[in-house]
Amino acid sequence: MPAKDISVMIQSYPKGITEDACAADIVKQFHRTAAVFKKHDIEFCCGGKWPLRMVCETKGINQDLLMEELHKASRSIAIPGSLPFDNWKIDFLTDYIVNVHHEYLRQTLPVLKEQLKKFVGEHTKKYPFLPELENHFGYLHKSMIPHLQQEEEIIFPYIRQIS
Repeated sequence: MPAKDISVMIQSYPKGITEDACAADIVKQFHRTAAVFKKHDIEFCCGGKWPLRMVCETKGINQDLLMEELHKASRSIAIPGSLPFDNWKIDFLTDYIVNVHHEYLRQTLPVLKEQLKKFVGEHTKKYPFLPELENHFGYLHKSMIPHLQQEEEIIFPYIRQIS
């Protein structure tokens, strides 16, 4: 299949990420930016209310590089519904699932678990249901990785073999 048939639309510079925006507001709008703020040790929860310009000055962070990372993390990638998944060869489809969806889960679930744990520790008094939410997420996280491995090591090879 020619590469031109698979189009991915990317919005590179979303509104809301400016030097005057604060980390908490940016993360509310673009959740993937939390990893960028964490990398630079920038508070993005309740205390993340300072303009990025001031945070960068205070912490000695290159503002242009931070903005570039935030824009990259916040870009929207939409896969058109017209992609003919049902016409793809099984090997390609299973590789796509592993390399796109499974990899996303492997990278994202541990980060979310850590962020949720911190959030629960700081907000349980205000939201008493949070420990239960953390338990449910913990179960999801714990069961998801073996499920991915089962697909990759047993189910997908079997599907490839019988197709």
